[in-house]
Amino acid sequence: MTTPIERRNDHPASAGARRLGVYGLSVVEPDPRHMSTFSPSWYNAWEAKTYVQACKNRSKTQWSVVRFGAGASGSATAREISSALEISSQAALEEGRKSIETAGRLGKERLALLYFDCWGHASYLESAGSWKDSFSIDVIPWKILKELQVGAFSCKIRSGRGAFVDGLRIASHLLAADAADAVLIGGLFRFHPVLGFSAASATAKTEKRWLGRQGVYKAPVIERVGFALVGRPHSHDAGVLHATDSPSSRLSAGFGASAVELSQRFGETAAPVSAVIGGISPSSALAELEAEATLRFNRDAAYINIVGMYGDSGGINPLLALSHQRKLRLHSPGNTALLCMESGEGDVQMILLE
Repeated sequence: MTTPIERRNDHPASAGARRLGVYGLSVVEPDPRHMSTFSPSWYNAWEAKTYVQACKNRSKTQWSVVRFGAGASGSATAREISSALEISSQAALEEGRKSIETAGRLGKERLALLYFDCWGHASYLESAGSWKDSFSIDVIPWKILKELQVGAFSCKIRSGRGAFVDGLRIASHLLAADAADAVLIGGLFRFHPVLGFSAASATAKTEKRWLGRQGVYKAPVIERVGFALVGRPHSHDAGVLHATDSPSSRLSAGFGASAVELSQRFGETAAPVSAVIGGISPSSALAELEAEATLRFNRDAAYINIVGMYGDSGGINPLLALSHQRKLRLHSPGNTALLCMESGEGDVQMILLE
């Protein structure tokens, strides 16, 4: 029998619980030995065209890809992808579920789920084995709901790379309104070639308009599944990673002006920051901007580029950042980092990890 999580009804729902405790976190990926170089299908002119444009716009000669149950060509059927999602999501959720049960503070009827995918849409772009297989990718996988017996609330978020941040905001409102005691946020990133290459070309244009330059994509593309279990912070959460988001803002046009403004945003953080975690987007131009802003902000602060270390996994990249920060805190308990995310158009969002 579980003991209910303590309520915080003294705070109105409209206030929003911005500071959240990360009680469970897991990221699962395919075997990296399955990495292959993408080659367009000879019969798919649309795919070939977007690939050539992306290589030109991002100054690349090839794209390395690691996929669930498929080669780099993107020939996997929905059934193969669905099977990979079920297996990987269960493994990713296991740590979070153990944390819930170990804490002894959560009933399943008080658990909410916010699911997202990035470059999914299997029923539209790939050969589906059945409608059920399509729904298992394009909608919340029913096995996750059944296994966890989610009873409080569930929905799907479609925001691409920004899905996890949107999930944190929705979770904070659910927790502040006492609609749930914990929220599981996560989902799947998979690389559909047409969508992935089209996005690479589109963001190159927006970066050039904003910064006056466009970056190179140096990171391999790696499909991943990731989930984080978040809840209200408690005084006895010793060693628990906490995430506090801040309102988004828009930086001025031009590399120099944006670097100055971004460093000023770093300085607005109340807590002392020992590292800035960036590289949520694989663009080298954004990496240069973040590194320059970090140097202006604090010469002693480290700059950590997530995609440079782990590869690009779209909407799962913020979860990789949380995982990396949690590892750092094992060796340095007082370590505090600032997660910085840009849209490629000048919008910036930050999350304090402490």
